[in-house]
Amino acid sequence: MATWLLLAEIGLTATIKSQQQTVCSHKMLSSSFLASGRLDAEYYQPKFDYLFSKLNKFKTKTIKQIATLSKSIEPGSDTYIEKGIPFIRVADLSKFGLSQPTIYLDRFKFKDVIRPQKDTILLSKDGSVGIAYKVEGPIDVITSGAIVHLNVTDKEVLPDYLTLVINSVVIKLQAERDAGGSIIQHWKPSEIEKVNYSDTTNAGTNQIVKIATKKFCSSQRK
Repeated sequence: MATWLLLAEIGLTATIKSQQQTVCSHKMLSSSFLASGRLDAEYYQPKFDYLFSKLNKFKTKTIKQIATLSKSIEPGSDTYIEKGIPFIRVADLSKFGLSQPTIYLDRFKFKDVIRPQKDTILLSKDGSVGIAYKVEGPIDVITSGAIVHLNVTDKEVLPDYLTLVINSVVIKLQAERDAGGSIIQHWKPSEIEKVNYSDTTNAGTNQIVKIATKKFCSSQRK
């Protein structure tokens, strides 16, 4: 319901399915490779043009304008141990939370590595890109280099709402466009920072956040 309201606010509910099924597109060199530096055909699919045509009707900001992005580490398998500080990989991350990891790291050796804080949004950038989860409070875990930490700096942006937007087709399509063109998807931090975020009316935002929070709490109790 929350996702539907979000898409309705932006105007994507009616025709997004048909746009995703459209596979033919024509581009001038000046508006394709010379503008983006990308040669892969997947980058220029009509569904991406459609998305941005909708977003352009709203006042948008980039992720870099509303949040800081921090990268974690990729320590290597030789540092894995059976007991210590939990090491969170993309396989342990979902939009509903973190699963119990099977890998741990030495607490003292990695004591200075960043930890998720209250309202930190954990976002996957490699493999299964675009999975976002907002941490409710500080947690003593270390995330892999395939997961970045977003911390909202814009006081007008609600972390819960931003998380919902990232998990929606609005950002999923941008991630698909940026990370495409390779067998294993890699979403560069520089590309994430350029992602377009569109806030809607305060009333609509508050209603969406309330529904999303209720749904999250319900899933946590199961």
